[in-house]
Amino acid sequence: AFILLNTVATCSYNLFTKSRLSSLKFTPQQCSLLNNFLSLPMLAGLSIALGELGPLAHFVIEMKLFDGAVVAVSCVVGFAISFAGFNVQSRVSATSFTVAVNFSKVVSILLSVAVFNTQLSAGMVSGLALSLLGAFGYALIGTTSNAGVQREKKE
Repeated sequence: AFILLNTVATCSYNLFTKSRLSSLKFTPQQCSLLNNFLSLPMLAGLSIALGELGPLAHFVIEMKLFDGAVVAVSCVVGFAISFAGFNVQSRVSATSFTVAVNFSKVVSILLSVAVFNTQLSAGMVSGLALSLLGAFGYALIGTTSNAGVQREKKE
């Protein structure tokens, strides 16, 4: 159920963001800041509803310097992902953005294999190969289509 919810939410978010990004006249930096800032009330409400505030407060009080540094780096990386995502979305189509995001997940899986020695089944490898083939095919078709449009403009 969560996979389906994530898929629907991600697709809806990508399409909505792309359709609204150009009409709002916000810079990608402003979109990233607003997106992260406006998620705080929902996160706080969810944390209260699930009883997470007490354990979080305990964790923060007991946190060592290294743990705090890890959390800080995670926050910086998360903001960088948001910032980069809004910049890419402002420059490419929603479909191209989705292909890029899926390709980055494939790279993440391959890095997991290299760094953490994650074992992949034959089905997983087939799925990765299919994803890479789809991304390559999409890029090839897009490049071919753009080249045709450029030739037509010159003629």
